[in-house]
Amino acid sequence: MTELSCSLNGITLTQANAFQSTLNIRMGIKSPSYTNPVQTGYMQIVGVKAKLRVQGNKPSQFEIGVADQEQLGSVRFGDTATLDLTLRLSPYLLHRIEELRSGGDLHFQFEPITSGLAIFNPGGTLNNVDVINFQINGNTWKYPRSEWIDHLNTIEFNRIELIEIPKIEFKKIALTEEIVKFLSESDKAMNEGRYGDVLQECRKALDSLESGIDEWAKNQTFSEPEIAKINQNNGKEKREVYLSKLIGDSEKAKRLNVIKGNLHSYLSLDPHQPEYKGMEFTRDDAKFVIYAVTGLINNILKYLISKQN
Repeated sequence: MTELSCSLNGITLTQANAFQSTLNIRMGIKSPSYTNPVQTGYMQIVGVKAKLRVQGNKPSQFEIGVADQEQLGSVRFGDTATLDLTLRLSPYLLHRIEELRSGGDLHFQFEPITSGLAIFNPGGTLNNVDVINFQINGNTWKYPRSEWIDHLNTIEFNRIELIEIPKIEFKKIALTEEIVKFLSESDKAMNEGRYGDVLQECRKALDSLESGIDEWAKNQTFSEPEIAKINQNNGKEKREVYLSKLIGDSEKAKRLNVIKGNLHSYLSLDPHQPEYKGMEFTRDDAKFVIYAVTGLINNILKYLISKQN
């Protein structure tokens, strides 16, 4: 096993592409001197990975993920060099880092994973390929507030609005898992330019929410007037009664029910339905739908959480 000392020499936030930002991690390494082969020899390094954690103003740490070496590195025997690792950040991860930072500095910590390989130069008497064992000399890096803000202003973060969906566990249905599945499919369709499919997946998410409300309502007690409305075989009346019971405000429930019903109608892409009428949808149409549906679902799920606690 080849011994290399390493340290965390720097981190920079950059924009990788139109959809993703990255943390570029500079990992300093030092190779021991070898008497055989000659001192001018070198080794190439591939496959290095490192876990990255971050800490803000609070003492707790958050593990961001695993950074990967994406380009071949090398170091001469007895010399030092820098390996570049990359960790790609989803908007959610970047949002969580900002929450931890809370207006202050960031402190990063890394932990190399023993998975890199050293490939020795031809002609040496050492093994041609060997596993690397890293000895850590310094594994923390302070990202000052001023530099972080400067770099944050050069990426797309401030143009992204994140809407969180809470997790709810039902005994009979996996409500949030279904909702997240359909919303993830809608996001995939958006990125691939299938805007009609965005609407279809969002409608499935609304249908899953409806099933969740029905499941919750099975264990509730309703008054005789409410039962009469439910038994009218009118879906609109039943949904309004359920929402009113869930929210505890009949007027708010009535208005939310209208919004939900209109959204559901707009999202219908079945050519046999009268509201379809051969409409074509643009990217802006699809963005509106994702924001509207996600916001509505999030709002109602919060009420379901409060009723479970």
